[in-house]
Amino acid sequence: MRQRSRHGFGIPAALVTVALASSGCSIAVTDGEVSVPAPPTKAPTSSVPAPEPGDVTSTTGAPTTTAAPTSTTAAPTPTTAAPTTSTTAAPTTTTGPAGPVPAPDGAIRLMPLGDSITAGNGATGDQSYRGHLYADLIDAGWDVDFVGSQSSTTAAGGDPDHEGHGGYTIGPGPSYLDKFVGAGNGNVAANVEGWLAEADPDVVLLLIGVNDYFNINNDGNDFDGDDDPGYQPDVDGPGRLADLVDQIRAASPDTVVVVSSLLPVEFSGSFAAGFNAGVPAIAESRDHVWFTDGNAAPLADGDWIDGGLHLSDGGAAKVADVYAADLIDVFEAEFGSAS
Repeated sequence: MRQRSRHGFGIPAALVTVALASSGCSIAVTDGEVSVPAPPTKAPTSSVPAPEPGDVTSTTGAPTTTAAPTSTTAAPTPTTAAPTTSTTAAPTTTTGPAGPVPAPDGAIRLMPLGDSITAGNGATGDQSYRGHLYADLIDAGWDVDFVGSQSSTTAAGGDPDHEGHGGYTIGPGPSYLDKFVGAGNGNVAANVEGWLAEADPDVVLLLIGVNDYFNINNDGNDFDGDDDPGYQPDVDGPGRLADLVDQIRAASPDTVVVVSSLLPVEFSGSFAAGFNAGVPAIAESRDHVWFTDGNAAPLADGDWIDGGLHLSDGGAAKVADVYAADLIDVFEAEFGSAS
């Protein structure tokens, strides 16, 4: 099928404090990773990594970051502007049944899947886009049910369920978080099939990859040897993300995937530029896979907290507006109009 595109969307980063769901302890990492962080378009932007620690949580991990130079990325098209729609070339490969996915029986089960930007952390003021996204979709007339093994509320309220895990990388492969969650487990690829089987989502909103810049050794930072020195996120990240999308579609063929570029960060106007450039093609070549440009969210001063990676409530609302507009397009294309 043809994938349509709209306008885009975005995400931030720095030193992170992580809450481990398993131990209930808080860990501050100064030298290593960062937990970090929209429907159908094609055009990314963003990046040069900044050192970041990783926040670790199995529930609602959220990091805190140290101050970093303030340089806001160019504000992309406002999310309030009427989106433009264009048609992309017909996909050349498929990762699941080529036919239509079944229409949801009742509310659309939406899984917000990612790292601390998806999880948020009310204790540190680090906000997720989830609460605002839920409100945007409900206000637009869509019956949605957020699903996932994690549950935490945001400042904006809304459905608390999600699958955000602070500090997680795309995977597979070693990560700094492995020392906290077990060898090979600190990434989405190692866990996603179990999460899908438990939650049975109709749609997955996937925002993952920022921790690949901080929690995997690619700049000579040694995390107790559990690193992958040959991995370069700007070059290799899109391939790993494409493999993860294929893994999701193979494990749950009736699930639609909406994959996002990484969000803007305050400390660099070009962060993850190479990574983001490769994300639109993932959707263009696959059935029932759509691109949302999170990096186009018009984030500005005050939209990040601490070192400029995680979102304030205002920043979370802007990201949610981008995602909501694109998700509505996806819902209409895949399932028909809202009832």
